[in-house]
Amino acid sequence: MRRQLPNGLSTSTTPQDLHQERAPGGDPISDAAPHVFNVHGLFSVKVLHKGLRAVLDRELSAFRSDDSHVDLVVEEGEPDQTADALGLDYSYGHDVLVVETATGRIQLADGLIRAEPRVSADILLSQYVENYMQQTILPRGACIVHASAVSRNGVGLLLPAWRHTGKTAVALEFVAHGYAFMSDDWSIVTSAGELLAYPRWLRLFQYNFELHPFLAQNIPDELGGRQLRRSLLFREFASSLKSKNRFAAWLQRAIEDRFYPYALVPVSTAIPQAETALRARLAKACLLTSSIRGAWTVEEIPVDLLARKMAASASYERTSLLEHGLARLYAGGGLEPRTLYQEYVRVLGSALQNAVCLEMKLPARLTSINFKQIEAQLDKY
Repeated sequence: MRRQLPNGLSTSTTPQDLHQERAPGGDPISDAAPHVFNVHGLFSVKVLHKGLRAVLDRELSAFRSDDSHVDLVVEEGEPDQTADALGLDYSYGHDVLVVETATGRIQLADGLIRAEPRVSADILLSQYVENYMQQTILPRGACIVHASAVSRNGVGLLLPAWRHTGKTAVALEFVAHGYAFMSDDWSIVTSAGELLAYPRWLRLFQYNFELHPFLAQNIPDELGGRQLRRSLLFREFASSLKSKNRFAAWLQRAIEDRFYPYALVPVSTAIPQAETALRARLAKACLLTSSIRGAWTVEEIPVDLLARKMAASASYERTSLLEHGLARLYAGGGLEPRTLYQEYVRVLGSALQNAVCLEMKLPARLTSINFKQIEAQLDKY
Protein backbone atom coordinates (compact mmCIF):
# COMPACT_ATOMS: atom_id res chain seq x y z
CA MET A 1 0.00 0.00 0.00
CA ARG A 2 1.48 3.34 -1.05
CA ARG A 3 0.42 6.96 -1.10
CA GLN A 4 1.74 9.45 -3.61
CA LEU A 5 3.54 12.62 -2.64
CA PRO A 6 2.93 15.74 -4.73
CA ASN A 7 6.23 15.34 -6.63
CA GLY A 8 5.50 11.74 -7.58
CA LEU A 9 7.35 10.15 -4.66
CA SER A 10 5.43 7.58 -2.65
CA THR A 11 5.24 7.16 1.09
CA SER A 12 4.49 4.11 3.16
CA THR A 13 1.24 3.65 5.02
CA THR A 14 0.69 4.75 8.58
CA PRO A 15 1.80 2.55 11.48
CA GLN A 16 -1.83 1.62 12.10
CA ASP A 17 -2.24 0.50 8.49
CA LEU A 18 0.90 -1.60 8.64
CA HIS A 19 -0.07 -3.27 11.89
CA GLN A 20 -3.45 -4.21 10.41
CA GLU A 21 -2.08 -5.37 7.05
CA ARG A 22 -3.33 -8.80 5.98
CA ALA A 23 -1.82 -11.61 3.96
CA PRO A 24 -3.73 -12.89 0.87
CA GLY A 25 -5.39 -15.60 2.99
CA GLY A 26 -6.77 -13.00 5.39
CA ASP A 27 -4.44 -13.71 8.30
CA PRO A 28 -2.20 -11.01 9.77
CA ILE A 29 1.31 -10.91 8.34
CA SER A 30 3.56 -12.74 10.79
CA ASP A 31 7.18 -12.35 11.84
CA ALA A 32 8.02 -14.84 9.10
CA ALA A 33 7.45 -12.12 6.50
CA PRO A 34 10.58 -10.76 4.80
CA HIS A 35 12.42 -8.24 6.94
CA VAL A 36 12.22 -5.38 4.46
CA PHE A 37 11.85 -1.80 5.63
CA ASN A 38 10.57 0.80 3.17
CA VAL A 39 11.14 4.36 4.35
CA HIS A 40 8.35 6.43 2.82
CA GLY A 41 8.84 4.79 -0.58
CA LEU A 42 12.17 6.59 -0.89
CA PHE A 43 14.50 3.86 0.29
CA SER A 44 14.03 0.15 0.85
CA VAL A 45 16.43 -2.08 2.77
CA LYS A 46 16.35 -5.86 3.26
CA VAL A 47 17.84 -6.80 6.62
CA LEU A 48 19.48 -10.18 7.15
CA HIS A 49 21.66 -9.03 10.05
CA LYS A 50 19.99 -10.22 13.28
CA GLY A 51 21.17 -7.37 15.49
CA LEU A 52 20.15 -4.67 13.02
CA ARG A 53 16.82 -6.40 12.37
CA ALA A 54 16.06 -6.30 16.11
CA VAL A 55 16.75 -2.54 16.26
CA LEU A 56 14.59 -1.79 13.22
CA ASP A 57 11.76 -4.00 14.46
CA ARG A 58 11.92 -2.18 17.78
CA GLU A 59 12.18 1.42 16.60
CA LEU A 60 11.04 1.60 12.97
CA SER A 61 8.35 -1.07 12.73
CA ALA A 62 6.14 1.49 10.96
CA PHE A 63 8.25 0.89 7.86
CA ARG A 64 7.96 -2.91 7.75
CA SER A 65 7.08 -3.92 4.21
CA ASP A 66 6.81 -6.91 1.87
CA ASP A 67 8.43 -5.12 -1.09
CA SER A 68 10.42 -7.29 -3.47
CA HIS A 69 12.57 -4.43 -4.81
CA VAL A 70 15.24 -3.16 -2.42
CA ASP A 71 17.97 -0.54 -2.66
CA LEU A 72 20.22 -2.15 -0.08
CA VAL A 73 20.78 -5.57 1.46
CA VAL A 74 22.40 -5.80 4.90
CA GLU A 75 23.64 -9.27 5.79
CA GLU A 76 25.78 -11.07 8.33
CA GLY A 77 29.06 -12.57 7.25
CA GLU A 78 32.78 -12.24 6.88
CA PRO A 79 33.89 -9.39 4.62
CA ASP A 80 35.66 -10.37 1.41
CA GLN A 81 39.43 -10.46 1.27
CA THR A 82 40.78 -7.18 -0.10
CA ALA A 83 43.93 -6.49 -2.05
CA ASP A 84 45.09 -3.13 -0.71
CA ALA A 85 44.99 -1.15 2.52
CA LEU A 86 44.43 2.57 3.05
CA GLY A 87 45.68 2.39 6.61
CA LEU A 88 44.72 0.70 9.86
CA ASP A 89 40.97 1.07 9.42
CA TYR A 90 40.32 0.73 5.68
CA SER A 91 41.16 -1.78 2.98
CA TYR A 92 39.72 -2.21 -0.50
CA GLY A 93 39.47 -4.42 -3.52
CA HIS A 94 37.41 -4.23 -6.71
CA ASP A 95 34.38 -2.00 -5.84
CA VAL A 96 34.61 -3.11 -2.19
CA LEU A 97 35.62 -1.13 0.89
CA VAL A 98 36.18 -2.91 4.22
CA VAL A 99 36.10 -0.87 7.43
CA GLU A 100 37.60 -2.04 10.72
CA THR A 101 35.39 -0.83 13.60
CA ALA A 102 35.68 -1.27 17.35
CA THR A 103 33.07 -4.04 17.28
CA GLY A 104 33.92 -5.81 14.02
CA ARG A 105 34.48 -5.48 10.27
CA ILE A 106 31.99 -4.03 7.78
CA GLN A 107 32.10 -4.41 4.01
CA LEU A 108 30.59 -1.66 1.84
CA ALA A 109 29.67 -2.22 -1.79
CA ASP A 110 26.99 -0.97 -4.16
CA GLY A 111 23.69 -2.33 -2.89
CA LEU A 112 25.26 -4.47 -0.17
CA ILE A 113 26.56 -4.07 3.37
CA ARG A 114 28.05 -7.17 4.98
CA ALA A 115 28.85 -7.00 8.69
CA GLU A 116 30.19 -9.47 11.17
CA PRO A 117 27.50 -10.63 13.66
CA ARG A 118 29.26 -8.91 16.56
CA VAL A 119 29.15 -5.46 14.93
CA SER A 120 27.10 -2.97 16.99
CA ALA A 121 23.65 -2.72 15.43
CA ASP A 122 23.29 0.96 16.42
CA ILE A 123 26.59 1.85 14.76
CA LEU A 124 25.68 -0.22 11.71
CA LEU A 125 22.40 1.68 11.37
CA SER A 126 23.52 5.22 12.17
CA GLN A 127 26.93 5.29 10.49
CA TYR A 128 26.41 3.00 7.52
CA VAL A 129 22.81 2.17 6.59
CA GLU A 130 21.49 5.69 7.16
CA ASN A 131 24.47 7.21 5.35
CA TYR A 132 23.83 4.87 2.41
CA MET A 133 20.17 5.93 2.55
CA GLN A 134 21.21 9.58 2.49
CA GLN A 135 23.24 9.13 -0.68
CA THR A 136 20.42 7.13 -2.28
CA ILE A 137 17.52 9.50 -1.60
CA LEU A 138 19.31 12.76 -2.47
CA PRO A 139 18.98 12.18 -6.25
CA ARG A 140 15.34 11.28 -5.57
CA GLY A 141 14.63 14.73 -4.16
CA ALA A 142 14.82 14.08 -0.42
CA CYS A 143 17.37 14.30 2.39
CA ILE A 144 17.84 13.42 6.04
CA VAL A 145 18.29 16.42 8.33
CA HIS A 146 19.47 16.62 11.93
CA ALA A 147 16.22 17.86 13.41
CA SER A 148 13.26 17.07 15.59
CA ALA A 149 9.82 17.40 14.04
CA VAL A 150 6.25 17.83 15.25
CA SER A 151 2.98 18.60 13.52
CA ARG A 152 -0.61 19.63 14.12
CA ASN A 153 -3.47 19.07 11.67
CA GLY A 154 -1.05 18.12 8.91
CA VAL A 155 1.09 21.25 9.33
CA GLY A 156 4.69 20.48 10.26
CA LEU A 157 7.29 22.29 12.34
CA LEU A 158 10.93 21.30 11.80
CA LEU A 159 13.47 21.99 14.57
CA PRO A 160 17.01 21.59 13.18
CA ALA A 161 19.96 22.05 15.52
CA TRP A 162 23.44 20.87 16.40
CA ARG A 163 23.68 18.23 19.11
CA HIS A 164 22.74 19.07 22.71
CA THR A 165 21.23 22.42 21.71
CA GLY A 166 17.69 21.67 22.87
CA LYS A 167 15.77 20.25 19.92
CA THR A 168 14.52 17.20 21.85
CA ALA A 169 13.52 19.34 24.84
CA VAL A 170 11.57 21.79 22.68
CA ALA A 171 9.94 19.02 20.63
CA LEU A 172 8.83 17.17 23.79
CA GLU A 173 7.29 20.39 25.09
CA PHE A 174 5.22 20.66 21.90
CA VAL A 175 4.18 17.01 22.10
CA ALA A 176 3.17 17.39 25.74
CA HIS A 177 0.88 20.23 24.62
CA GLY A 178 -0.96 18.30 21.94
CA TYR A 179 1.31 18.34 18.88
CA ALA A 180 1.93 15.05 17.07
CA PHE A 181 5.40 13.56 17.38
CA MET A 182 7.23 12.85 14.11
CA SER A 183 10.97 12.61 14.83
CA ASP A 184 13.44 13.22 17.61
CA ASP A 185 16.93 13.23 16.12
CA TRP A 186 16.64 12.83 12.35
CA SER A 187 13.86 13.88 9.99
CA ILE A 188 13.35 13.65 6.24
CA VAL A 189 12.30 16.50 3.96
CA THR A 190 11.55 16.43 0.24
CA SER A 191 12.15 19.05 -2.41
CA ALA A 192 8.34 19.31 -2.74
CA GLY A 193 8.10 20.63 0.80
CA GLU A 194 6.96 17.45 2.54
CA LEU A 195 8.09 16.70 6.10
CA LEU A 196 8.42 12.94 6.63
CA ALA A 197 8.82 11.29 10.01
CA TYR A 198 11.73 9.10 11.05
CA PRO A 199 10.36 8.00 14.45
CA ARG A 200 13.23 6.24 16.15
CA TRP A 201 12.96 5.94 19.93
CA LEU A 202 13.84 8.90 22.14
CA ARG A 203 17.38 9.17 23.49
CA LEU A 204 16.93 10.96 26.81
CA PHE A 205 19.76 12.37 28.92
CA GLN A 206 20.04 14.06 32.30
CA TYR A 207 19.15 17.54 31.03
CA ASN A 208 15.95 16.15 29.47
CA PHE A 209 14.87 14.82 32.86
CA GLU A 210 15.81 18.09 34.56
CA LEU A 211 13.62 20.06 32.14
CA HIS A 212 10.77 17.53 32.17
CA PRO A 213 10.79 15.69 35.53
CA PHE A 214 7.64 13.74 34.62
CA LEU A 215 9.58 11.78 32.00
CA ALA A 216 11.49 9.74 34.58
CA GLN A 217 8.28 8.73 36.36
CA ASN A 218 6.72 7.49 33.13
CA ILE A 219 9.53 5.06 32.25
CA PRO A 220 8.71 1.52 33.49
CA ASP A 221 11.19 -0.71 35.27
CA GLU A 222 11.46 -3.08 32.29
CA LEU A 223 12.90 -0.19 30.25
CA GLY A 224 15.35 0.77 32.97
CA GLY A 225 13.11 3.14 34.91
CA ARG A 226 14.25 2.03 38.37
CA GLN A 227 17.95 2.36 37.54
CA LEU A 228 17.31 5.69 35.84
CA ARG A 229 15.52 7.17 38.87
CA ARG A 230 18.29 5.86 41.11
CA SER A 231 20.93 7.53 38.95
CA LEU A 232 19.03 10.82 39.00
CA LEU A 233 18.87 10.76 42.81
CA PHE A 234 22.61 10.14 43.11
CA ARG A 235 23.39 12.87 40.57
CA GLU A 236 21.15 15.27 42.50
CA PHE A 237 23.07 14.43 45.67
CA ALA A 238 26.39 14.92 43.87
CA SER A 239 25.36 18.36 42.60
CA SER A 240 24.49 19.40 46.15
CA LEU A 241 28.02 18.71 47.42
CA LYS A 242 30.17 21.71 48.15
CA SER A 243 33.55 21.05 46.55
CA LYS A 244 35.51 22.98 49.14
CA ASN A 245 37.91 20.13 49.86
CA ARG A 246 39.54 17.34 47.91
CA PHE A 247 37.38 14.57 49.34
CA ALA A 248 34.11 16.32 48.41
CA ALA A 249 35.41 17.02 44.91
CA TRP A 250 36.55 13.41 44.52
CA LEU A 251 33.20 12.06 45.78
CA GLN A 252 31.30 14.32 43.42
CA ARG A 253 33.31 13.16 40.40
CA ALA A 254 33.06 9.51 41.48
CA ILE A 255 29.26 9.67 41.73
CA GLU A 256 28.88 11.49 38.41
CA ASP A 257 31.16 8.96 36.69
CA ARG A 258 29.31 6.01 38.23
CA PHE A 259 25.73 7.18 37.63
CA TYR A 260 24.81 8.39 34.14
CA PRO A 261 21.08 9.05 33.60
CA TYR A 262 20.04 7.79 30.16
CA ALA A 263 16.94 6.17 28.68
CA LEU A 264 15.98 4.77 25.30
CA VAL A 265 12.18 4.71 25.02
CA PRO A 266 9.34 5.19 22.53
CA VAL A 267 7.57 8.55 22.73
CA SER A 268 4.35 6.79 23.81
CA THR A 269 6.14 5.66 26.98
CA ALA A 270 7.70 9.02 27.80
CA ILE A 271 4.44 10.89 27.10
CA PRO A 272 1.52 8.42 27.23
CA GLN A 273 -0.95 10.86 25.65
CA ALA A 274 1.38 11.55 22.70
CA GLU A 275 -0.02 11.38 19.19
CA THR A 276 2.16 10.49 16.21
CA ALA A 277 2.21 11.39 12.52
CA LEU A 278 4.22 10.12 9.57
CA ARG A 279 3.93 13.08 7.21
CA ALA A 280 3.00 16.75 7.14
CA ARG A 281 3.38 19.88 5.04
CA LEU A 282 6.61 21.66 5.97
CA ALA A 283 5.26 25.03 7.11
CA LYS A 284 7.98 26.29 9.44
CA ALA A 285 11.63 25.44 9.97
CA CYS A 286 13.10 26.92 13.12
CA LEU A 287 16.84 26.53 13.60
CA LEU A 288 17.74 26.29 17.28
CA THR A 289 20.99 27.88 18.42
CA SER A 290 22.45 28.85 21.79
CA SER A 291 22.99 32.37 23.09
CA ILE A 292 25.40 33.29 25.89
CA ARG A 293 23.07 36.21 26.70
CA GLY A 294 20.44 33.75 27.91
CA ALA A 295 17.52 35.44 26.12
CA TRP A 296 14.92 33.72 23.95
CA THR A 297 14.75 35.44 20.57
CA VAL A 298 13.24 34.52 17.19
CA GLU A 299 13.99 36.11 13.84
CA GLU A 300 13.55 35.27 10.18
CA ILE A 301 16.55 34.14 8.13
CA PRO A 302 16.93 33.69 4.36
CA VAL A 303 16.09 30.32 2.81
CA ASP A 304 19.55 29.79 1.32
CA LEU A 305 21.26 30.60 4.64
CA LEU A 306 19.07 28.13 6.54
CA ALA A 307 19.67 25.48 3.87
CA ARG A 308 23.45 25.89 4.21
CA LYS A 309 23.30 25.81 8.02
CA MET A 310 21.15 22.69 8.03
CA ALA A 311 23.45 20.96 5.55
CA ALA A 312 26.48 21.88 7.68
CA SER A 313 24.77 20.61 10.84
CA ALA A 314 23.87 17.28 9.25
CA SER A 315 27.39 16.92 7.83
CA TYR A 316 28.88 17.59 11.28
CA GLU A 317 26.62 15.03 12.93
CA ARG A 318 27.41 12.54 10.16
CA THR A 319 31.19 12.82 10.33
CA SER A 320 31.43 9.19 9.23
CA LEU A 321 29.72 10.17 5.96
CA LEU A 322 32.71 12.35 5.08
CA GLU A 323 35.26 9.87 6.36
CA HIS A 324 33.85 6.81 4.59
CA GLY A 325 32.99 8.91 1.55
CA LEU A 326 36.62 9.93 1.11
CA ALA A 327 37.77 6.34 1.64
CA ARG A 328 35.30 5.02 -0.95
CA LEU A 329 36.28 7.79 -3.35
CA TYR A 330 39.94 6.83 -2.99
CA ALA A 331 39.05 3.19 -3.51
CA GLY A 332 37.25 4.01 -6.75
CA GLY A 333 33.60 4.50 -5.76
CA GLY A 334 31.14 6.74 -3.94
CA LEU A 335 30.33 10.44 -4.28
CA GLU A 336 32.70 13.33 -3.75
CA PRO A 337 31.84 14.94 -0.37
CA ARG A 338 31.62 18.40 -1.95
CA THR A 339 29.12 17.12 -4.51
CA LEU A 340 27.13 15.49 -1.71
CA TYR A 341 27.02 18.76 0.24
CA GLN A 342 25.92 20.74 -2.82
CA GLU A 343 23.10 18.27 -3.47
CA TYR A 344 22.12 18.60 0.17
CA VAL A 345 21.84 22.39 -0.10
CA ARG A 346 19.94 22.16 -3.40
CA VAL A 347 17.29 19.79 -2.02
CA LEU A 348 16.94 21.78 1.20
CA GLY A 349 16.60 25.04 -0.73
CA SER A 350 13.66 23.60 -2.67
CA ALA A 351 12.11 22.05 0.44
CA LEU A 352 12.18 25.35 2.35
CA GLN A 353 10.98 27.52 -0.53
CA ASN A 354 7.39 27.79 0.74
CA ALA A 355 8.18 27.48 4.46
CA VAL A 356 8.74 30.18 7.05
CA CYS A 357 12.45 30.08 7.91
CA LEU A 358 13.39 31.13 11.43
CA GLU A 359 16.23 31.04 13.91
CA MET A 360 15.48 30.77 17.63
CA LYS A 361 18.22 31.53 20.14
CA LEU A 362 17.95 29.58 23.38
CA PRO A 363 19.90 30.08 26.61
CA ALA A 364 23.22 28.24 26.48
CA ARG A 365 21.99 26.10 29.38
CA LEU A 366 18.25 25.54 29.47
CA THR A 367 16.79 25.51 32.98
CA SER A 368 13.12 25.81 32.01
CA ILE A 369 10.88 25.96 28.96
CA ASN A 370 7.84 28.22 28.67
CA PHE A 371 5.70 26.62 25.98
CA LYS A 372 3.28 29.55 25.68
CA GLN A 373 6.21 31.94 25.22
CA ILE A 374 7.72 29.79 22.45
CA GLU A 375 4.38 29.28 20.70
CA ALA A 376 3.59 33.00 20.89
CA GLN A 377 6.93 33.92 19.31
CA LEU A 378 6.52 31.38 16.51
CA ASP A 379 2.93 32.48 15.85
CA LYS A 380 4.21 35.96 14.94
CA TYR A 381 5.52 34.55 11.66
